[in-house]
Amino acid sequence: MRVLDAALSGKNYLVDDKFSLADLATVSYLGWLQFMGYDYTKFENVKAWGERCQARPAAVKVRGG
Repeated sequence: MRVLDAALSGKNYLVDDKFSLADLATVSYLGWLQFMGYDYTKFENVKAWGERCQARPAAVKVRGG
């Protein structure tokens, strides 16, 4: 998580500051981590990035929101 948090420092997304397959593949693990009881929210950049990814219109649509 420290490596991911550092990689996201000052950026909105992982590659070229735009949502990409790298974000899609990586953000999918956050739900699994929560399910397993790991609190990733102490990593501020990861938390903000996860929220940004989940707020994208396509993500909201998939969740039925």
